[in-house]
Amino acid sequence: MTRVYQDRSIELLAPVGTFEDFRQVIRSAADAVYLGGKQFNMRMHNPKHNLTNEEITQAVAIAHELDKKVYVTFNNMMTDEELGQAESYLRFLEATKVDALIIQDFGAVQLIKDLGIDLEMHLSIMANVHSREMLASAKELGVTRCVISREASLADVADFVRDYPELEYEYFIHGDMCIAHGAQCYASGVYFGKSGNRGLCMKPCRWAYQADDRQTDELVYPMAVKDMSLYQHIPELILSGVNSYKIEGRMRGADYLVDLINLYGEAIDRFLADPVGYQTTPERVQYLEENRVRDLSTAYAFGKPGSNNIALDGKREPRVFSRPLEEPVMKPRRVEKVVSGFQELLPESAVSKATELRVTVDTLANAKVALQAGVASLYVSGEVFAPNQALTAAELQEIGALAQSAKIPVYYVLPRMLNQNQYRILDDLVAQLAGWGFAGLLVSNLGEIHRYRNSGLKMRGDYGLNVYNHLSGKFYQSQGLESVTLSIEAPVNILATTPQQMPLGTELIVQGAPTLMYMEHSFKKAQAHQTSEDWVTPASENDNLDLMDENGFVRKIRVDQYGKNHLIPTKDFSYAVLVPELRRTALTALRIEGKTYSPETLKDVIALYQGLLVADQADATLSERLSWAEKCSDYTGQEQSLQTLIF
Repeated sequence: MTRVYQDRSIELLAPVGTFEDFRQVIRSAADAVYLGGKQFNMRMHNPKHNLTNEEITQAVAIAHELDKKVYVTFNNMMTDEELGQAESYLRFLEATKVDALIIQDFGAVQLIKDLGIDLEMHLSIMANVHSREMLASAKELGVTRCVISREASLADVADFVRDYPELEYEYFIHGDMCIAHGAQCYASGVYFGKSGNRGLCMKPCRWAYQADDRQTDELVYPMAVKDMSLYQHIPELILSGVNSYKIEGRMRGADYLVDLINLYGEAIDRFLADPVGYQTTPERVQYLEENRVRDLSTAYAFGKPGSNNIALDGKREPRVFSRPLEEPVMKPRRVEKVVSGFQELLPESAVSKATELRVTVDTLANAKVALQAGVASLYVSGEVFAPNQALTAAELQEIGALAQSAKIPVYYVLPRMLNQNQYRILDDLVAQLAGWGFAGLLVSNLGEIHRYRNSGLKMRGDYGLNVYNHLSGKFYQSQGLESVTLSIEAPVNILATTPQQMPLGTELIVQGAPTLMYMEHSFKKAQAHQTSEDWVTPASENDNLDLMDENGFVRKIRVDQYGKNHLIPTKDFSYAVLVPELRRTALTALRIEGKTYSPETLKDVIALYQGLLVADQADATLSERLSWAEKCSDYTGQEQSLQTLIF
């Protein structure tokens, strides 16, 4: 089957969850299918789903006989313990001649390069390709296709196609969508120890919450994104330059998928045969409506959808895997278990090493506190939560001068996602940072690295890079980074062993409230039924929101100056009880995320960690360790949590 429009290939890409589904889907109107094996993919909940190696071999043979393609998802985050399995699996997929690999982890890109695997690479939706800079990087890496970010519009895609016509572009057109930016959701990992970035998402975004005014017991679903459907916009899709039209649904059965695939295939074929005479067929639209899982939306295809993208009543929300629970608390038994487990993982030869303390701030007052305390490095955030205001050029110059005087390197933290206009504004800032006394940048995606790698500033990697294994470190070192931050979902085994294998500096966030979900969606704007067409006011404290779930636990939403919404933990991450063990790893630095702290609180928290990093606490008792956590709680006025380390 070959579909072409104006010399450009057109592909309808269908999901497959089991070999039985494959047998039917491959004979539908799809040009290609994507599927996962029993490991390394983003749908790992059900052991009955995904294909065995033998089934993948058969699937490729059948598909190629029908002149169709098979893409295999190799797109969850790998640990170092899994790299041996990953190598064997990649060699099997190469021998089987699958048509491409779908990849998220840039450690996987490094592994493929190191092994010389000769397979096409497609960057997954979880790689969050959202800018020209990321496309430029993808091209340099030999990637042939990018699955474009869910938050990118078709107009954005058209711009990408114009600038990088040699790449192929894949875009979701139907199915289940997430509220958070790709790979920038850590809530499932933090709440349950089941990472969405490892194919085990427990969907906390689909929980019910109390209505915002809390005057009634009514429950609503403010994060329940509708299913995407672009069936009524086939011409716009094709004219945007998208090559591959992707249907979501690897957990759906063939009985649902085949009719849906054929519906889209028939519409695409009618347009290709007669673009002038093409029109949407009302009875087919009605069929889609009657057979929908959730209510339908065009998502971000035509701009920010606001409330149009949320099914607030949750009436059609399928059963989710989880129920609301409290963030993990600092119980003595848990602390004892984590500490002893960590100690068992450390090699006997491990000894305490000099470990730096680095601090993130977003105000001038907190910057002064950190510099006066003599931290090893200062990170000045470019994402500022309301009611704080973005730092001015004059304030940044003052921070740079103070840092130079104190001989403390200061880094500017780039926002984790930037559009082209924001890049243009930041270009002017970045060009001046060195002159103001800044040493470098803290970056969150490959596009930022590409844009500023020749700026003359040093670069370190923030936790948004999702570093789980040493090959990710090797990859980012090759891109010019001097250090990386381990994922905030990293379990004990990664913290205890991976830093030793890292070829560059490695840091860990040990205190504070990092972002658990990073969202384009504005909760307050959606409540006001505003969309991208409406006047957008600057972020204010009124845009911040506390959601209370049906079990009475609060989830905090904070808004930055760009209007991005951040879900942050209610309980602070606090690994103070583990500092003696962390000093025995090869970690270069521990970091305090101080953005939510007052200057007085930050001063006390810094002093506590500095004391722990200087004193020999290797033989500290459980009671002593708990006292450190209690001090953190007293200083911050927040409960403290070991978060993912308890799992």
